[in-house]
Amino acid sequence: MANQRSSIGLTAAATTQSLGLDCPGLTQQALAACGIAYPRDTDQQQQVGEQLTADRLRRGDLVFWKGHVAMMLDAERIIHANAHHMATAIEPLSQTRARYVAAGVGEPTAYRRP
Repeated sequence: MANQRSSIGLTAAATTQSLGLDCPGLTQQALAACGIAYPRDTDQQQQVGEQLTADRLRRGDLVFWKGHVAMMLDAERIIHANAHHMATAIEPLSQTRARYVAAGVGEPTAYRRP
């Protein structure tokens, strides 16, 4: 489901395709499509699920930064709605981490399995 949203624009606090999606809205919709109810806000999403380490990441796991969430497509790539691309994008987690560190956002704050 998240892959189907990869061409949708980014809109803060949006949860519908017609308005665009923000990062927690994308995560919430993708999980809902799998029958998993999940909170709406990034800070609430970060409190749910099994805590992981980066070396255990797999498809469907979530990566959190302060105010941002991405979903793993596989062990190396994420999908997320983000301001850098102003759209939902697929990119290597390593590339996003490097960009966020360089921008002063920092390293991920948590890894979770819904």
